[in-house]
Amino acid sequence: MSKFRSTDTRSSEFDTDGQKIRFVRRYFAQFSEIASAEFHIKYRAGSDGDSYDMRAAFLVAPSDCDDWVTPGESVHPEVERVLEWFDGVLPNHGRWQRTSTPEIRQRPDGHAVVIAFRQEGIILKRVCEPILPWLGDNKKDS
Repeated sequence: MSKFRSTDTRSSEFDTDGQKIRFVRRYFAQFSEIASAEFHIKYRAGSDGDSYDMRAAFLVAPSDCDDWVTPGESVHPEVERVLEWFDGVLPNHGRWQRTSTPEIRQRPDGHAVVIAFRQEGIILKRVCEPILPWLGDNKKDS
């Protein structure tokens, strides 16, 4: 039995940052203080196994980005292709404006990708089952 409840929930369904953060912490570990979060969480808990596709953006202090970056292979895919995963989840204005070059890491088991915009303190994370496509076509040894 899954520790998570089935859901298909977007952050736009909540009115405040506090409500968004309380909800998203049910599905994502919190590695530092979160100022804001945007997300789309699709999770199906089933007796035959769980399936999920969870995409979230976290606004954290830039100095906390190291706490969020997943150990794993540093990958250098087409950044635009990976960022498309967050279309409809993440605005690109105001406090979510991104101008720095992102660092992209994929967990070795293929289930998670973390994208860090370190200057802005923006962390994007996608966790999936089944596994994500391998992004290492353009990987660089770390």
